[in-house]
Amino acid sequence: MIASPEVELNDDHVKKMSDVLTKNPKMLVIGYALEAELDDPEKWMKGHDIENKSDAYKVPWNTCAMWNADLFLKYVGDFHIICDCSEFLGFKEGIKLRGMEDALAIALAQQKNFKIKAGLIKNPLPWDVNIQKSKDHIEKMKRKGLVYEKYKTIFGIFNPLNIEYF
Repeated sequence: MIASPEVELNDDHVKKMSDVLTKNPKMLVIGYALEAELDDPEKWMKGHDIENKSDAYKVPWNTCAMWNADLFLKYVGDFHIICDCSEFLGFKEGIKLRGMEDALAIALAQQKNFKIKAGLIKNPLPWDVNIQKSKDHIEKMKRKGLVYEKYKTIFGIFNPLNIEYF
């Protein structure tokens, strides 16, 4: 389980994620949708958006995710080092590309076994983004889509991710 202190997570949330993993043997990861309280007109800037065209905004993020350890070891092994190599990934639209190790792990696992799924619990949890950090948060949200598009090119990811919603 990976969870950021900015997410209000309780025992019921952990149990729900655990139950989903237990009931779905091909579920690699399950996470909650997140939503920040931002005064921003662009809805997707606040957090997950399952209507967005980019899978980057539909998958569970390590900000609040529970991974199936057996499937992770079998199909992922470790989060790819490229996710920490902003020098290699470069910039796009003035944003330094990095992160999205969660989406890349899911995509690479699904390339190895197309039956592997990722799950997202649609009832969003509050994501505490302090007002001073709102500019950083908006950049982070833009970066998610940009860096995932870069990974798709580098790793030859052509298919949409297999995501199940709860």
